[in-house]
Amino acid sequence: MKLTSLLIALTALPFTGWTQSDVDFETVGQDFTWKVFGNLEDDLPDETVLWDVVDNPDSSEVNPSGRVMRFTIQSGATVYAGMFTDDLGPFMFTNDNKIVTIAVRKGFTDDFDLKWENAGGTVAEDIKVTNTVTDEWEILTFDCSILLGQLVTRMVIIPDFPKGARRSNSGDVWFDSITFSSGEVTEPINRDFIVAGEPFSMRGVCYQPTPIGANPAFDPPFGDYYTNSYSSLYERDIPLIRAMGANTIRIYGWSDQNNHDGFLDACYNGGVDPIYVLINRYIDPNTNWSSNSAVSSISTQFAKIETRLGDHPAVIGMLLGNEANIKNGNEDNPAFWTALNTISAAVKAVNPDRLVSVAITDAIPKIAEFDDNLPNIDFWSIQSYRGLTLGNFFNQYAAASDKPMILSEFGIDNWNAADSVPYPGDFVADTVSDLWREIEANDSIIAGGCVFEFADEWWKGQGTVLQHDSGGFVQGGFPDGFSNEEWYGLFEVTPAQGGGLDTLTPRAAYTAIQTLWVGGPVGPLKITDIQPSSDALRITWRSQQGSLYNIEQSTDLNVWQVLQQNVLGEGATTSLDIDLSASVSDGIFLRVKNN
Repeated sequence: MKLTSLLIALTALPFTGWTQSDVDFETVGQDFTWKVFGNLEDDLPDETVLWDVVDNPDSSEVNPSGRVMRFTIQSGATVYAGMFTDDLGPFMFTNDNKIVTIAVRKGFTDDFDLKWENAGGTVAEDIKVTNTVTDEWEILTFDCSILLGQLVTRMVIIPDFPKGARRSNSGDVWFDSITFSSGEVTEPINRDFIVAGEPFSMRGVCYQPTPIGANPAFDPPFGDYYTNSYSSLYERDIPLIRAMGANTIRIYGWSDQNNHDGFLDACYNGGVDPIYVLINRYIDPNTNWSSNSAVSSISTQFAKIETRLGDHPAVIGMLLGNEANIKNGNEDNPAFWTALNTISAAVKAVNPDRLVSVAITDAIPKIAEFDDNLPNIDFWSIQSYRGLTLGNFFNQYAAASDKPMILSEFGIDNWNAADSVPYPGDFVADTVSDLWREIEANDSIIAGGCVFEFADEWWKGQGTVLQHDSGGFVQGGFPDGFSNEEWYGLFEVTPAQGGGLDTLTPRAAYTAIQTLWVGGPVGPLKITDIQPSSDALRITWRSQQGSLYNIEQSTDLNVWQVLQQNVLGEGATTSLDIDLSASVSDGIFLRVKNN
């Protein structure tokens, strides 16, 4: 497992290396030295023909700059063909410069990869954003919050990083106007998710306890495993969910005809360590959204669900459907969004205080387009799988909507399709933990989320429901480029010997999330302020009251010396003054570690 620590790199006093300039290729950057890689450059007598600062080929309102960088991707180049420079650094990422924007012009759509590295080799973070237009300038925004407190010396740019194993695109790409800012909105926006009158941070688990051999898409009870008939399932599972520190269960199947009081009572637990429930029901994505009778029928179903729920304290909110936006051309159909608003209105006619959302894919541009037309949708529920990091997700959402938001699904599967073997448990555990730390680090934008999912589901792949198969769909950003639908569980499921309930075996990711969640949210070690002077440094980091922290220094990132030991956490943040008067002339590294 990864060691929880926060590394702060300090250059030689008086800290002149902590600043960086915006790059416009006219006053800054036009004379940088670049090194090309992965672009068949060894076959050329001079690799500099592959890049040059040139006149803007398409001066526009988006990018009126006179001079820009051109990079030529050769036919047959690797998927990671790019360039790097050491002329921008060294500098440190802080809250003042964590948001990077780049003007990009390409003839094809795929990831633009911005990567930061340091000389010691301890930093190598890729942040990828996909351009959405071609043959015109677009401003891409890269959230570098994951690098807060890190000193970087090298900027690496891969202007076009295809998601497949081979390159199909080639030709000229242009980029320009690399800017650094805090990315803060000028006026505060209240994005709190309010439960029982108080802000609520959701630590959730997606829960669909499908027994081996069942297919909820075709077989009764069609995913509704939350009635007394299936109490043996949830009585087995709820204690495990509570033990991992979760406070929310997101479910998928919920009949408007059934009684679910036993399940809800077990979740609420009389108010002792309650687990709240996000109620969800399938909506047919092929519905005729322009048909009043069709929309009215769906509205009636959800209204019946709300009537049966009454005022049960375990229910935290209701989700309308699951990813219906990506089918049948729905997300481009205004009638689809209008129908969702109408369905939500039907729920609120029964209970005006019910929080209602719709579970959609990572379709933030559609949120920006239709957000104002959905006053009855109280918060957004997004299901995002961007790979090992959520990258620019939070900044993109902040620009799209002022409403509260949760991730109703996030995570990574446990199967490596490239090698046809499971991933190492620690790899998945580290990935899910890192994703959660990103969520917590952006708690001013997001109100938490639900890790996908509690246990494997054997029915989802291409084989039989009695076999644990691989199979799913292409998923950009994942290490193997593939989402294996039967392999997302925090618990591995195997048939019980001699019948009875299936056997659950926790994976490393369960323990990792439990470590983060038990006792409440554990904030990531995140620098919130840095105040340097000629011979001292005051650092402030996010902490927990009562936790102990060590401050250590190094000159080579290999050997570490303790400067301050057992610094007691003062609360949500802790500050400490570090005396640097005796620091070596060529710089030092500092790190803060959970003791």
